[in-house]
Amino acid sequence: MRRLAVLSTLLLLTGCAAGPPTAKSTDSAAPVVPRIATPADSPAPTDAATTTSDGASPAPLTGSWPPDAVPWQLNGVQGPEREVEQPRPVARGCTAADLPATAALAAEDGTTATELHHIDVRNAGASRCSLGGVPVLLSAGRTVPTVIDPPEVTGGGPQERPATIDPGESARFILGSSVSCGGGDGRSYRDISVRLADRDLRIPGLTLTSSCPIHVTGVFRILRDQPAHPHFNHLTARVTAPARVKAGANLDYTVTLTNPGRTDVVLDPCPAYQETLSEVLEIYLLNCAPGTIPAGGSIRFAMRLTIPENTPAQRWQLRWTIREWRSDAPAATATVTVY
Repeated sequence: MRRLAVLSTLLLLTGCAAGPPTAKSTDSAAPVVPRIATPADSPAPTDAATTTSDGASPAPLTGSWPPDAVPWQLNGVQGPEREVEQPRPVARGCTAADLPATAALAAEDGTTATELHHIDVRNAGASRCSLGGVPVLLSAGRTVPTVIDPPEVTGGGPQERPATIDPGESARFILGSSVSCGGGDGRSYRDISVRLADRDLRIPGLTLTSSCPIHVTGVFRILRDQPAHPHFNHLTARVTAPARVKAGANLDYTVTLTNPGRTDVVLDPCPAYQETLSEVLEIYLLNCAPGTIPAGGSIRFAMRLTIPENTPAQRWQLRWTIREWRSDAPAATATVTVY
């Protein structure tokens, strides 16, 4: 039986990629949720021998943690830190020579009241330029009545205006059509084009049906969510764990984070870490009480992973890693036998 123990709002990384999927379990039983153990309910030692990620033989563990380890605590979960792309400096204004003959209908969505048409305009020039202003909407060469930047029509999320775009990149504006004004089915506008930077750009495949003035936004560039600058990728990790653990018990082990650099590493923001063994996956925040890992120094952190009672009796790989949007985030493994 497969069991997945996940705390709070779990977001899994897939290859540390930009978009995180959610984790699902195929087991209908309740997940095992770890808790902070008291000395009275700490499991008895399972074996005096230990294994480490580098094959060394550290001091034996005795079913709890060594006194110099930063205490384990049940901390809330957070996802890998992300930040919004910063606006670019305004460049030279885009000219008619930078724009293609057509704009592209990128997407259509909206509500039953207002249909939204997302239009992309590509920089066909040889260098970066800034495209701003509000498009003039034309149907068969005639100006169409519009309302500029109404609150119900937005691009969603942070935007950059004017849109500063590199060659091959696109700026965007949105057209909104609605038949909620004055009753009836409204009027259909065909042969749509827009006037931007003294050039008329056709929009193939677009027909607007509206009884209201067409809503139109100014030109913008979408500012994307992107991984934050990695804070901890140059640290190294080392796992020290008991060689054996009983199914249904707590696996108490330690992770040593080492800073091989020449400057201190500040544990801010406090990183989340992920630990897995068999079908168990748990995510916590590190206990960042030490504040910093000094240059050339190491700090040992106490860890705990609850092993479900139905975990098959065999050797498993215990894997620990800091959750950052990087494939080179600190990680370490050790072999543990469940019996």
